[in-house]
Amino acid sequence: MRDQFERNVAALATESNARLAAEMELIGAMTARDNFAAEIAELRTQLDAAKSERNALREQVRQARQLTLVNA
Repeated sequence: MRDQFERNVAALATESNARLAAEMELIGAMTARDNFAAEIAELRTQLDAAKSERNALREQVRQARQLTLVNA
């Protein structure tokens, strides 16, 4: 009976360790996902800023061309 008990305890420990490993892997995957999401948000913000700056520069070029045409 003691041998059976020890086998059951060992089996439960193995199962518990496997569950813990799976949970830690899931937590790692979720953390990586959250980090990627934050990085994507930051990159989108940078892209929006670059697009705004590009549009402002295009407008300056357009105005400079108009001014050049008027003065020519």
